[in-house]
Amino acid sequence: MKAEIESLESLGTWEYVKPPADANIIGSRFVYKTKYELGKQTKLKSRLVAQGFSQQEGIDYYANDIFAPVACMSSTRFILALAASLDYETTQIDIKSAYLYGNVTDEETLYLCPPPGNLLPNLPEGYVLKLRKTLYGLKQAGRRWYEKLCNILIKLLGLKKSTYDNAVFYRYHENKLILILSCHVDDITLCTINKATAQAFVTALSGHVQVTDGGEIHWILGMEIQRDRNNHTIKLRQKHYIENILKRYNFDQLHTRRTPMLPGQNLSPRPGSEPQWDAAAIKHYMSLVGGLRYVADCTRPDIAYCTGQLARYLNDPGEEHYAAAKQCYLYLKGTCNYWLNLGSPTITSTYGFADSDGMSTYGNKPIMGYAFKFAESLISWSSKRGTLVTLSVTEAELCALAHASQEAIYLKGFIEEILNAEQEPVLINSDSASTLAIIRAPEEQHTQRTKHFNIHKNFLTDRIHQRYIRVKHVSTNDQLADILTKALSADKIKRFSRLLGISA
Repeated sequence: MKAEIESLESLGTWEYVKPPADANIIGSRFVYKTKYELGKQTKLKSRLVAQGFSQQEGIDYYANDIFAPVACMSSTRFILALAASLDYETTQIDIKSAYLYGNVTDEETLYLCPPPGNLLPNLPEGYVLKLRKTLYGLKQAGRRWYEKLCNILIKLLGLKKSTYDNAVFYRYHENKLILILSCHVDDITLCTINKATAQAFVTALSGHVQVTDGGEIHWILGMEIQRDRNNHTIKLRQKHYIENILKRYNFDQLHTRRTPMLPGQNLSPRPGSEPQWDAAAIKHYMSLVGGLRYVADCTRPDIAYCTGQLARYLNDPGEEHYAAAKQCYLYLKGTCNYWLNLGSPTITSTYGFADSDGMSTYGNKPIMGYAFKFAESLISWSSKRGTLVTLSVTEAELCALAHASQEAIYLKGFIEEILNAEQEPVLINSDSASTLAIIRAPEEQHTQRTKHFNIHKNFLTDRIHQRYIRVKHVSTNDQLADILTKALSADKIKRFSRLLGISA
């Protein structure tokens, strides 16, 4: 704590002032964290933070001035897959005390309550801290740091910012991509054509901010990374994170399960005859689902459907929902060694799969799923409940295709921008022959059952004519997005997971 205060004072984070009588004094406190990598303790950290919840809108911050982007997980997976395929160097960089590089603007006056513990002996009685830097915890701190980082990377170091993902930056030299990076607050994932380029970038960046060069990347956002240069692959897994959440919720001593959800199971609201949980139990259930959410978003699409179904009942869970969450945790326990494999010796065109379950879940709204691959690497997936009640399986599949095409259009534009080369239309595979027939039918061809499909159909046909996407029929047995739309048997879960690139 003393070291943190000394560091903040040396950076000129504040000045001592006597506040006006009507000033809003923002609270402060210390937070403590033990940092781990690969399950081993690496650092004990103490950080002074502002209690941003005590800020007043219009006085201490403005609502339109607090958003700060971070790289999408699909962008990070794409960058790693590209680095593996092209045999680029990967480096992890950490910015020390990143938020403190952001400055409080002239229009802002922020007063901070002195930290607890009498750590500022020279502070006169009745005085507070007037902030010059955007301390951690302030609502606008993330935005100020992002603006500072953009200024360094774009204006001072000559990088370009992606128009599709505002936390991805890249540089070309003689029409060749030599550097690409993604930012997640103060963690930078850097991919370069060679080590010399990486070292030159780190040196240049360290001239503006204090950085820690972590060398070749082996750990990112709680994900363990292994690389096989001979096979041009990079693998991601969250074994240690999964083991930690199993222990946190006391599931670590129980027997494993073969599926994340019982095959064919459909969750429904808590029966009225069943007692409602108290606030603490509901909060515990929310925490359970939140723990699954991060795994489902980062490396494990095989639990995405189950997690989405559990999340529908956060405010009023019942015994059935808790049992389903427990089932998913015990499935993860048995598969915590599974890796998500990225990269291939050759870069292939982007293609994907789109599927829907029809109307089988409670509420009769379809569950739409998609999965997209680049260089034979799964870089993007989704399992999402639709917003409309559809009247047929065909209509549900049409909605799923439209949902997937939005991601396909984004991926095509993003990849074209990074690779500086026009890409083929993104292929989307669907197992619904009737849906594909409707898309390919002339505009004036309607039936009594399809005349209300116009919006989704016209959207898809326009994007096909504009060569953003193309569609193709695939057998249901080869529909990889099936794992994202329903609870499957253990054999199907294992098969589809392997085809998606998830294996031990």
